[in-house]
Amino acid sequence: MPYDKDGKYFRKPVSKENSELNKEKLLSERKRGYLIAILFGTFGFPLGWITSSLVLHVLNKKLKEKNGKVPNRFLIWALIWIIGAPLSIAPVYLLLNETSRTVTEKVKTFDQGRADVFCGIKIKDTLNDPRSYKFDRSRVVINTEDPELGRSSIVYRAKNGFGAYLRQVTNCEVYRVNNEIKYKLVD
Repeated sequence: MPYDKDGKYFRKPVSKENSELNKEKLLSERKRGYLIAILFGTFGFPLGWITSSLVLHVLNKKLKEKNGKVPNRFLIWALIWIIGAPLSIAPVYLLLNETSRTVTEKVKTFDQGRADVFCGIKIKDTLNDPRSYKFDRSRVVINTEDPELGRSSIVYRAKNGFGAYLRQVTNCEVYRVNNEIKYKLVD
């Protein structure tokens, strides 16, 4: 063990030039670095897997050592990734948004479920005890000219003013005002 002139133990400093660590490839040039790039590219979906590792590869080729200093490639890659990830998600979002529009267009018809829910809300608004509303059954007639419009007859049970349950039938009509669909009760 090395000692100084006073007999105290000291450690010799290791210079970076002779170090074995300096002779290895940088993380951004190894397979592990590319694996990290692909892993973080997952946030950009399939396009991110390709572009993330491609950007790291281009940075490895373009950024070289200057005055003995190695540039921090992962820092530059991360800054590019902050901008690139949302850009690579945008096409996927636009495709999903386009398919959701077609699904919502197909749903816009007056059917049994819509009649039961929306007309049931209107019926509850007229009752003395809205919590006593019990849906029984309904019948829907769709307008042949416009499938979003129609009529519905709803059979339900509800408490009257004395607390007794009565069976009642109410007609509900769906109509359009200024291109907006409205519901009203018809007796």
